[in-house]
Amino acid sequence: MNWLVTGDKTRGYTFAYDGLSRITSANYLENGSASNNYKVPFITYDKHGNIKSLERWGKTSSGSTFAAVDVLTMEHEGNQLKTVYEAGTNVLISESYDFKSYKDSVAEYLYNANGSMTKDLNKGI
Repeated sequence: MNWLVTGDKTRGYTFAYDGLSRITSANYLENGSASNNYKVPFITYDKHGNIKSLERWGKTSSGSTFAAVDVLTMEHEGNQLKTVYEAGTNVLISESYDFKSYKDSVAEYLYNANGSMTKDLNKGI
């Protein structure tokens, strides 16, 4: 996948998949060359196909270095997400898309009897 903004570098991602067609990593590209700046070095899954862990790199709060800004471990009950643990580095931009864990609750995601999510305590929904 590639994109180009006029006057800037061509950017893109390449993806790797496992035998079940699940994405397992993504590499960021600048002008067709791999860059460690915004990579996703791994995504792992449980036996039900739920994401179990994920690491994502971005610009850190130091402003000139890139590191793991999201090091996420997901806990599920059956196929329902229960909690996400975050161990990443602080990011430079407060509006960034990194995961922000606002709650340290045993169950951060709540569901009704039909299995529909009714609360996401991290997003205040």
